[in-house]
Amino acid sequence: RYVSTDPTLPLRCAVTMRVDESPEASFELAVHNDGPQPVDAEIRFPVLNGLRLGELDDLQCFFPQYRNALGPDRETYYAYAGVAFPMQFFDLFDERAGGGVWLRTEDLADRQRNYVLSKQSDGARLFVEYPGLTTRLAPGTMSGFPVTKLGFHAGDWRAAVQRYRDWLAT
Repeated sequence: RYVSTDPTLPLRCAVTMRVDESPEASFELAVHNDGPQPVDAEIRFPVLNGLRLGELDDLQCFFPQYRNALGPDRETYYAYAGVAFPMQFFDLFDERAGGGVWLRTEDLADRQRNYVLSKQSDGARLFVEYPGLTTRLAPGTMSGFPVTKLGFHAGDWRAAVQRYRDWLAT
């Protein structure tokens, strides 16, 4: 649990994490607006910074946006869900280290969200962003956000694609 100490941002946040025998960890976020006014909150969840899987030069990004991005370059990818980013996942992998990590949302309501993956000199940064313009938290209410999964795999980006296909088939 996190409770804001900023009186202009009267929010309480609860994160639930679940693990099982699958290669995924599941994260859920709920935010309660304790104030008397609506809050247009920009929510970034989950956020991972400085992620490395072996040597940084070997870390590759797979970002299935319009005109897919795949490779080891130091880049920042940012795309809104929809035509620009029709999938709900992206992947980081290091073939030399033997595996990777994917991030996937499971949003059946098609909520406005942006996907961000950045590889820089300090490692990878990744998150899902729910923009303040469309994330209005009504006073006295709890708002839930889509389940987000972090998955772990051997091999390259194809494992993340297969898990995404498996989820779509459910």
